[in-house]
Amino acid sequence: MDILIDVGAFESLIGIPNEEIYRFRERSVYSDSNNPIIKKTVMQGALAEINFKRYYGNAALRFKNVLNVQYFMKEKDFISYSKLIGKKLLELSLKPKETGLVLVVSNHFSKNDKLNLQNSLFQTLKIPRIAFLPHTASILTELELNTGVIIDMGYYSTRIESIYKGFPNSDSQFIFPLGGYHVTQQILNNIFSRLEYRSDLPLLWESERIKNEKLFVVEDPEKCSDQIHKGFKNFDFIMELPDGKEIILNKERYEPAEIFFNPLIAHTRSENIVELIENSIKSWERDHLRELCSNIIIIGNGGKIPGLNQKIEKLLKKRFAESVDVKIIEISDQKDIFWIGASKFIKSKKELKWISNPSTEI
Repeated sequence: MDILIDVGAFESLIGIPNEEIYRFRERSVYSDSNNPIIKKTVMQGALAEINFKRYYGNAALRFKNVLNVQYFMKEKDFISYSKLIGKKLLELSLKPKETGLVLVVSNHFSKNDKLNLQNSLFQTLKIPRIAFLPHTASILTELELNTGVIIDMGYYSTRIESIYKGFPNSDSQFIFPLGGYHVTQQILNNIFSRLEYRSDLPLLWESERIKNEKLFVVEDPEKCSDQIHKGFKNFDFIMELPDGKEIILNKERYEPAEIFFNPLIAHTRSENIVELIENSIKSWERDHLRELCSNIIIIGNGGKIPGLNQKIEKLLKKRFAESVDVKIIEISDQKDIFWIGASKFIKSKKELKWISNPSTEI
């Protein structure tokens, strides 16, 4: 049997392709029992007596306020990621030696990372074969399109790529070095600057909550801040902190997402996201621009921030002729679209390029 895995830097979806939905949604994290948040000699001494144990995926989040949480893809710890996959296969009552893996990854996932992930899975689980399926093929299959501009706002970066009539174009591929993680850090920094906490970790998880529930984008942040100052606008949100304190957030609710339009806010030198999308589209022949502009798809960790799509669309329209219809396709369920699209890709019997485990007899 083959298993389908959407490999994400933030979380991974794992399931059986011929089923309607995945079986597991696992955060792509791990934590070690000997790696506490508070680095005190007494605590380290006490923990040193505990048998070392590594917690994988969602299980690691149970200790998020006690142990440091690491991300597999950021640390490039593919061995540990393989062990998480192995645990999930056992829960599905599958034998790894009899299971093929279809891994859904970004086109910007480097060849070296693919090779290291592949070798880790082969060596750790002894699986017989692996196939890599790009995110672009998955999402275009789900939307029944063969042309589009895909902006994948991941956790650590944003990947931009254009596909025309099913064909990729290396000149259309760009990486914007900011993603959902950096938005969270902006929220954290804006809050932390006015509070006295020995550890900012509780605020980190609160910042994630604000990003997912209370963040939005405004067309003109400077004008909006001026109107708030004069009392014409009110975005007040009372936030209760883990220690019971309460603070009022206002402009902090829309300022963090401005890093996509002004990367210097996050101390990053890069063209902004609108400029990179324009560059991706204009890397094609002029005759292709209209069709590409009408099929812009924004997905990923930051892709659901209210107002973001509308602002990007409005700014893009200023960069093309009025006769060009610039349109961002609204996707109601962005979080699962890669897994669902990949499942449909496999069901359609489209060809996968399998890589066999050289140490396993097929």
